[in-house]
Amino acid sequence: CRFINNKADIGGAISINSGETILISSCLFQKNIAYYEAGAINNYGSLTLINTSFIKNSAEMMGGALSDKGVNNVLLDKCTFKNNRVLTTKLANGTTPSGGAIYIVSAVPHFTIKNSLFDHNSAYYGGAIFLNTNVENHNVTGCTFTSNKATANEGGAMGIAAGYHLATGKVPVVYMQNSGEGNIINPLASLTDKEVY
Repeated sequence: CRFINNKADIGGAISINSGETILISSCLFQKNIAYYEAGAINNYGSLTLINTSFIKNSAEMMGGALSDKGVNNVLLDKCTFKNNRVLTTKLANGTTPSGGAIYIVSAVPHFTIKNSLFDHNSAYYGGAIFLNTNVENHNVTGCTFTSNKATANEGGAMGIAAGYHLATGKVPVVYMQNSGEGNIINPLASLTDKEVY
C-alpha cells in the first residue's frame, strides 16, 4: 500500500481511534502533511508497523511522521523514517514542536521500536523521537540514528522529557546505537524548564 501526498489537520494519511487494533506491513507513507500533528499517522489505538517506510512527511507542531497518544501496545519493526520533519522552529502558544519522526505522549504499556532506521529527521526538540511519557516500558533496540537534528540542540536523535524522573525519582534508561548531531539524548537539560511546560 502507498499513502502519498495526503493532507489533514491531524494524521495526514491515517488517524487510528481508541480501541482499534491496526497492522500495517510493507507500506510507504510519503509526502503526507498534517497542518498540526502527525504527518502520516495519528494513533490512539494498538498499532503494529512492519517493514514500512515514512519518507518526507511533515507536521506543523508534533510528530513529523507518527504521533502516539494511545493506551495500547505499539510495535515498530524494520521501519524506515527518512527526511520527516516538524516545521515549527520555536516554541509557540505553549506547545513544544517535537519529534521529527515520532512524537509519543501517552500512557502506553509498551512502545517498542526495533531494527529501524532514523535518518535526516528534524524538529525543534527530539530530531528523530520525542518521548513525553513514562519511559520505563519503552524499548528502542537495534536501531540506527544518523544525521537527525534538533534545532534547539536538545536531543538530536532522541529527546526524553523529564516528567517520569521528576514523578518517580527513577532514572530512565535508553539503549541504542547512534550517531547524529547535537546532544544525542537529552533526559533533562532544558526539557525541565518551566518555559517548555
